[in-house]
Amino acid sequence: MPRVRKALDFLSGKFDSKHPLAEHDFETDGVDLFVEKFGELINVSQGGQLAMKEILRAYLKRIERDENGLARQLFPFTRIASNGNLDDPKIVAINPRIAFGKPVIAGTGIPPQS
Repeated sequence: MPRVRKALDFLSGKFDSKHPLAEHDFETDGVDLFVEKFGELINVSQGGQLAMKEILRAYLKRIERDENGLARQLFPFTRIASNGNLDDPKIVAINPRIAFGKPVIAGTGIPPQS
């Protein structure tokens, strides 16, 4: 909650936003809150620090959301592509409703072997 409060204070002060929760589309990596402004991804919970947009977007694309925009499950990266491509297949899933949130092979409840 302190990061949320800091993000709201930042948006209220820097962007003259009277209702930041209603006026902005937030994204999160599970730790910080981000808002896209002027073509940049801004970490509003860290006082406006600019994020590495391409890399962060690749991770945020791996979050599957429900119809309300809430995170349903996450597909973590499982390997590093030799060509630098960040479109790794979604093989492993983390879903709090399956296996108590432990990683499983996507579409099953089977844990991957290390």
